[in-house]
Amino acid sequence: MEKPTPMINSAMLAQYAGQTVRVVGKVQKLTGQTLLIQTSDMGNVEVTLNPDSEISGSTFVEITGKVSDGGSGLDGYQVREFTTVDCGENVGRYQTASRTVQRKKDG
Repeated sequence: MEKPTPMINSAMLAQYAGQTVRVVGKVQKLTGQTLLIQTSDMGNVEVTLNPDSEISGSTFVEITGKVSDGGSGLDGYQVREFTTVDCGENVGRYQTASRTVQRKKDG
């Protein structure tokens, strides 16, 4: 049985260093292979994209990837993308994910 992949926000990056996670966020900036997304806690996560990734005008995305062990990206952490799900303009899905992450963080 596979281990579940936790959904995190920017404040949770350090505690998941070296692990595979899911991050849902609003696309802020795309420069080359670097994507910046805003997560549910209004913080930013830097994502290193695969060379064959296509982020085509999506407003919201869900990234599955591995959190770096520190030393790069914002606050020393970034996520190396494995897969991306285009959530389009579907803010409802983003808000649901945001509430789920916040509940897990608070509880």
